[in-house]
Amino acid sequence: YLVYTLHDVFIDFSCIMLRIPWKTPPLIQIYEALGAIADGRVMIDPENPLQAYVTSSSGWKVYNVSYDPTHNRIMSNDNGSYFQWYLGYPAIEFLMVRWILPFREEYARSLRGIHWKNLNQQCANDFIKTETFIDSLIAESISLEAFHHFLSSIISEIEWLHLSLLGERMLPPKGY
Repeated sequence: YLVYTLHDVFIDFSCIMLRIPWKTPPLIQIYEALGAIADGRVMIDPENPLQAYVTSSSGWKVYNVSYDPTHNRIMSNDNGSYFQWYLGYPAIEFLMVRWILPFREEYARSLRGIHWKNLNQQCANDFIKTETFIDSLIAESISLEAFHHFLSSIISEIEWLHLSLLGERMLPPKGY
């Protein structure tokens, strides 16, 4: 009989596509995705509609988003996606703009012009505190009960989509 050592065996794993799922994002990522759409911070690549560029609220960074609908995969190089492994607001924004996730114009309008980086730092990156503050700002312009129901439905849709990582994670851009 034959005996093989590890040096004798070569296995080609290039044809195997591992599915690494995204974690469910914190609700604040949906808030920011809506605000980013209202601010016009997403640009779909005219030569590749499955690629987009999202400008940060500070205007100093641009995030890359790539989507593969055939294999249900998406990649974004924002901080949350890279460091925390959850679907970040640039990817959520892309999925809304492409009508893969629901979008409501009135909610986006209510979140226009918010400088998310500054606000998150003022709230010590406590997303619940940030959400509470934002809710107090928008409470007069929309029904918070309907808005929170909409946010919950987006989370349910994201979970239902079972999106996974597309390719290797990309480092986020540097800057403020």
